[in-house]
Amino acid sequence: MVRVKLYYRLNLARDKDILKGCTEKFDGVVIDAHVYETFKNSLSAFIASLPSSHTFMIDPITYKFSIPEITLEYSEKPWFGKLLDYYKIPITEDEPYLNPVKISKNDFIEIVSNVVKYQKNVVPVNIKNALGLARFFKLQIEEKTVEPEYIIPPYLIIEDSELASYRDFLKFNVEAIKYSKRILKDSPCKILGVIPIGEMSFLDFNVLSEVIEKYSNTPADAYAVWVSGLNEVTKNPLLRVFTLFLFELKNKVKKDIINLYGGYFSLILGSRGLLNGVVHGVGYAEYRDPYGASGIAGLLYYNPLTHTFDTIERIKIIYASDPSTKCSCPVCQRYPLETFESIKNNVSDLLSHFVNVRFDEKTKLERMSTDEIIATLKKDSEKIERIFKMEELKISLRLLKSLSKLRYQHLNSWRYTLEAVRELIKSLSN
Repeated sequence: MVRVKLYYRLNLARDKDILKGCTEKFDGVVIDAHVYETFKNSLSAFIASLPSSHTFMIDPITYKFSIPEITLEYSEKPWFGKLLDYYKIPITEDEPYLNPVKISKNDFIEIVSNVVKYQKNVVPVNIKNALGLARFFKLQIEEKTVEPEYIIPPYLIIEDSELASYRDFLKFNVEAIKYSKRILKDSPCKILGVIPIGEMSFLDFNVLSEVIEKYSNTPADAYAVWVSGLNEVTKNPLLRVFTLFLFELKNKVKKDIINLYGGYFSLILGSRGLLNGVVHGVGYAEYRDPYGASGIAGLLYYNPLTHTFDTIERIKIIYASDPSTKCSCPVCQRYPLETFESIKNNVSDLLSHFVNVRFDEKTKLERMSTDEIIATLKKDSEKIERIFKMEELKISLRLLKSLSKLRYQHLNSWRYTLEAVRELIKSLSN
C-alpha cells in the first residue's frame, strides 16, 4: 500500500484551531512566510504544540517579489517590508521587482543565504521560545526538535514575462537549490526543490522536458511541484499532461514529490505512487493562481460524493434525494437531514467536516486498486446524474437552474485520465 502524506497550508488564524482537534488526520503543515510573519506568535506556539510525529515547512514565497502585476498590491502589507529585510532582496524604485536577469552574483548569494537562514534559524528560534514559555507555565508539551522537515530555497515562477524568459527563472531556481546545498553541506537539513510552472510553460512539452532535465541534476533531497492555476475540477484537459509530467519527473529523479496545491485528484495520483505528499488549505486552496486577486474564497460545504465544494442548499437537495449519500463523518452525524442546513452557521463544523472527509478519502484511496478507483468514479458520476434527473424533485425553476450548475463532469474526466495512463501507473509500481 502506498502512503500519501497529507499537509495543510495554514492561511488564517482559525486553521490551527481546527487542526488542533484532529492531529491524527494529517502529517504536517506548510506555512507561507508572509502568513507566518502576520501570526508569528500564535503559529510558533501551534507548531510547538504539534506531536513530534508531525512536521512543518516554511514556504519563502519569494515569487511574490518578482511579479509586476501583483508586487505593488503587496508592497503596502506589513509583511512585505519584513521579508525584504530578512531576505535582503534589493528592490528599489528603479528596480521594483526581483529580476533574475539583473540580479548580481553577490545579491543572489545573499538572498539564497538569508532565505535559508530564515527557515533554519529565525523560525526555529521563535518556536523554541514558544516551547520554553509553555514549559514555564507547566503546560503539557511533548519534547521535540523544531527544525523544518525541508528547507525550501528561493524560487520564481518558470514562465516568460516582461522581466525575463522562462529560462532565466529556471536558472535562478536551479542555482538556488545548488547554492542552498552548499550552505547546508554540514547540516542534516534536507532541501525541497520547488518546481513552479506557469500555465503557458506547462503547455509546452519542450519546456517541460527542459525543466525535468535541469531539476534532475540538482542536489535536492525531494521536489515540490506547483502548476500555476491548475484547478483539478475545472481544468480537466491539463490533468493528463500533469500526470505524464509527474510520471517523467518521478522516473528521472527517483525521489519524493509533493504537490504544493492539490485536491482529490492529486490524492488519487499519490495513491498510485506518482506523488508522496499533497498540500492544501483547511477547506480551500486546492490550487493557486499567483496572478489572481488575493484573499480567501467564501466558505462552502465539501461534498464527499463529488469531492468538490458546494452550497448547503444544493447539498440538502442531494442528501434529501438520496439519503445514502449523506456524509457519515462525526460532524455530519450531529446534523439530522431535516435540519442539515444549519451546519452552515458553524464555521468550525464545516471545516472539521472537510478535514475528516479528506483523511477518509486518502485512507480509502490508499487501499484501492486503480481499477477500483475508476469504477468508483464511474458509479459516483452516475449516481449524481440520476439525482439531477429525478422527476419527483419538487423544486422551482430558479433552484433547478442553480442545481444544474453543480459540476460533476470532472468525475468522468478523472476516470478517463486514469484509464489513459493505467499502464504507465502499473509500470511505475513494477
